[in-house]
Amino acid sequence: MSTSPTQLPATLTNETTKARPERLLALDVVRGLVIVLMALDHARDFFGSWGWGPTNPAVATPGLFATRWITHLCAPTFVFLAGLGAALSVLRGQSRWAGSAFLISRGFWLILLELTLVKFGWSLNWNYDFVMLQVIWAIGWSMIALGLLLWLPMPVIGLIGLAIVGGHNLTDGLASAKVLPSAPWLWDLLHNQTGMLVNRIPWVADLVPNANRRFVFNLYPVLPWFGVMLTGYGAGLIYRLDPARRRRVLILLGFTLLVGFFALRWPNLYGEPLKWRVFDDPDRSVMSFLNCTKYPPSLQFLLMTLGPALILLGVCEWTRGLGAQFWAVYGRVPLFFYLIHLPLLHAGAKLIANWPAIEKVTERGAASPNWQLAGVYAAWAGAVLLLFAPCWLFGRLKRRYGGPLRYL
Repeated sequence: MSTSPTQLPATLTNETTKARPERLLALDVVRGLVIVLMALDHARDFFGSWGWGPTNPAVATPGLFATRWITHLCAPTFVFLAGLGAALSVLRGQSRWAGSAFLISRGFWLILLELTLVKFGWSLNWNYDFVMLQVIWAIGWSMIALGLLLWLPMPVIGLIGLAIVGGHNLTDGLASAKVLPSAPWLWDLLHNQTGMLVNRIPWVADLVPNANRRFVFNLYPVLPWFGVMLTGYGAGLIYRLDPARRRRVLILLGFTLLVGFFALRWPNLYGEPLKWRVFDDPDRSVMSFLNCTKYPPSLQFLLMTLGPALILLGVCEWTRGLGAQFWAVYGRVPLFFYLIHLPLLHAGAKLIANWPAIEKVTERGAASPNWQLAGVYAAWAGAVLLLFAPCWLFGRLKRRYGGPLRYL
């Protein structure tokens, strides 16, 4: 069922012609904020020395925990905005055929990028003995699935997303063979953070040489992220409202999600496998309370992160001036920023740690700088500022020429 501009309420068609730049600016500002914030987490990975302990309330310092925790906002917000962006395209008159084709083709493109340029950015080599499937992988498959569902009414797609977000934790702890007896590997890819040899996936094993020696680690199980994208698509209904009312709804919904998080988290109810506990140190108790599961994202994790995201979306609709334009530069080309910031940060860290033996940069186990937080923040700020001009220039090219550049 398609929706043409003439079928939409007058408030939306008027807003489309009069307020579209402001609305797009707000979305670009939020995208820019979260994509730059994401780079902080990667700077911590490449320049820091804490491994996987930053959110462990028993050992993490408050500063380290806060540095890692604040970046939890990035992936849920970005996936949600991907769904919302698809909805806005439909509401502004894009045909379902065109929208579906773009989402499916871009989804496959993202999967290809995950297995090539993104993989190189994380490893600085083209060795495929070990591959980690991360957020671009999850977004790619989610876009493909959304493209196939685009023929359903927007409220139905949104409700499916809410059902996945709210219900996927019901399967926590179930063996993959019980959920999908005929293809347990598929359920692992959909819902479980797990590692597997490539030869476990039948049709891939026939295509990949030496599949019995190649290991895949599924860091971003697709199903819950797909739910977030569908929820973002359903949130397009909010953008039928006039701007003032839309702002109020976004902010109210954001606070409602946060209330829901506290209501579930305080008594350790449903939606989070990792229970919080009280420590002798109040700071560690707070860290334990906020330490929710990201891989895969639990319901409580998503309430905790999408709540602030909705509030930010509402607040940023008031943003104007140079500050907003600064963040929007990154937000207009988030994938471009993502693809170039990884090798920049990673190679920069390895060069600093191994200089003058630069030949070691691409070796496995090459030294890292092991800087403290002050150095991590300095490296992050330097990289973000260094990438401003390339992002600004690519944004101009993208707006001028469009076409294939839309895929970046």
